[in-house]
Amino acid sequence: MMKRILIESDEILVQAIDALTSCEPRFEYVLEHTGMPKLRLRPDGFQTLLQAIVSQQVSVAAANAIWSRLEIENFLDPNRILKTNEERLNSVGLSRQKIRYAKALAAADLDYIALRQKSDDEVIEILTEVPGIGVWTAEIDRKSTRLNSSHRCISYAVFCLKKK
Repeated sequence: MMKRILIESDEILVQAIDALTSCEPRFEYVLEHTGMPKLRLRPDGFQTLLQAIVSQQVSVAAANAIWSRLEIENFLDPNRILKTNEERLNSVGLSRQKIRYAKALAAADLDYIALRQKSDDEVIEILTEVPGIGVWTAEIDRKSTRLNSSHRCISYAVFCLKKK
C-alpha cells in the first residue's frame, strides 16, 4: 500500500516526482518535455471561490482582467460585495449572473475554518448549496488521480484546505 502524502512545498513536490519516476520511468520522459509542474495549492476562503466564479465560462485573459478590476476597486470582501450595487459590480466586468453568484457567496457566510475539518464530500455538499458553485467549481481544477487503485478527486479540499 502506498503512503499518501500531502504535497505542501516545492521540496515535497520534487520528492514525490522522484518517487513517481522511480516507479514509472516513462514519467521521466514526460518531465523532460514539460518541465517541473508548479505547486497548485491556493489559500482557502471567500476570495478563492469568488475567483473561481469570476473565471467560469470566460477566457483566462478575461478572468484576469476582471479580477484585476475587482482588486483595484477592493471588491474582494464579502461585505463589500453585498453593499455594492449591481451597476457598480457590472462596471468592473461581472455579468448579471456572476453578480448574483458573487452576492450569494458573500451572503452564504461560509465557515471556511470549519470546512478544513470536513471530508471532501462534505465540503462539496456545502459549497454546492451556494448558487453559482457547482461540483466543478467546488472541486477547483477538477483532476482525477489514481491512488491505491481508487479514484480520488483533487478538490477545493485538497488545493485550498490542504487535506489529504
